Amino acid sequence: MASTFNDEHLHHLVRRYRARPFVDAELWAGKVVRAVRASTSRRLDDDALVELTGLTVEQIHAGIEWHTDRQ
Repeated sequence: MASTFNDEHLHHLVRRYRARPFVDAELWAGKVVRAVRASTSRRLDDDALVELTGLTVEQIHAGIEWHTDRQ
């Protein structure tokens, strides 16, 4: 499928995302998702995720909850 993005569309998306409130848990979710995708382990526990992401256990859980709520 060809990309439908062009400069005008990209600028529209940037304006839209800059206008919405920032949510810490969204950033944490991104870090957790990237760590899980990059890991060769089939299952990562809290300690492994803390090491891979630099987040606290509470931040990891909040990020996972944020991500799960949007699935």
